[in-house]
Amino acid sequence: EMEVNRTDALQAIMIVSRSLADPIRTSLFHRSIGLAVSPAFSEADERLRASLHPLTAFRFNLAFGSLVPQAVRTAGALAHTTEEYQQVIGLAVALFRTGDDFTTNQAAHALALIPPEELVIDIRILAGSPNHWVRQLAAVLWTTRPDEAPALGQALATDPDRAVRRVMAESLGRLKEKRPDLAAELAALLSQDLFASVRQAVK
Repeated sequence: EMEVNRTDALQAIMIVSRSLADPIRTSLFHRSIGLAVSPAFSEADERLRASLHPLTAFRFNLAFGSLVPQAVRTAGALAHTTEEYQQVIGLAVALFRTGDDFTTNQAAHALALIPPEELVIDIRILAGSPNHWVRQLAAVLWTTRPDEAPALGQALATDPDRAVRRVMAESLGRLKEKRPDLAAELAALLSQDLFASVRQAVK
């Protein structure tokens, strides 16, 4: 099948992943990982990709480059064991290195699907990323493990990207359960944000 069709199929699997029996999830997980590692593009894909050459007068792009990131995200939704979580983490972190915004977004979503206690990754590295999707993931993760880097909360609450600050505001409920003092401090800070969407998220 063409890349665009397989990407659509992976999206459909991701949607129903949590309702599948464990043996089926495991089977589909391994097939998703297989696509992420070795996508094996069809002959039609290869011909159409050739039209994207900079010197080609006519270009035809059917969302090329979507299959591998979607495969990793779907694998994240299907994973349900420590070993599977670790495979997803390794592939997602590798995708961050591409520098592509869509790919990074999918990788961040894949990691967000992993239970926080299984996501063994340095939050400070995520928070220092130049990509806003990765910093949004850092905000979500930090509110579940604030004691790893208590000062990081203020940095994320004052992030230059509005979406990162909004994610922090939306995650204050989880933070309140673990560190009510930090939650109150950040709520006061985010309540004064320039953007109404961030202030509303605090409420």
